[in-house]
Amino acid sequence: MTTKNEYLDKAKEMLEISSDYQLAREIGVERSIINHYRKDRAEFSEYVAFQLAEILKIEPTEIIANREIKKEKDKFKRDFWLEKLKEYGQVATLTAGALTFTALPHHTDFNNNDAPQNERMGIM
Repeated sequence: MTTKNEYLDKAKEMLEISSDYQLAREIGVERSIINHYRKDRAEFSEYVAFQLAEILKIEPTEIIANREIKKEKDKFKRDFWLEKLKEYGQVATLTAGALTFTALPHHTDFNNNDAPQNERMGIM
């Protein structure tokens, strides 16, 4: 399992920054929030998990699963999150850090009533 401090430190390394203040600005939170994470007074929100995952080029589910494993008291639910963490760990190994995104075709107006319905919805 990866700790919050490890995620934060790795993000600073990836961004080539040295302070938690700079990291807080990069991910869009107050510096005090980073301090709460470092002192284990708070858990990553989904927003912060996604922001860190984008910086670290990993799946957000990895960060969320680590959070849930730590706080979950129910063995069945903890095992569920452990399994998810294993799945995403394997994906990261298989992809060697490379992420692929599929984007919808660029349409400036999905509500263009003159276009066929599939084009208004961004479907080709």
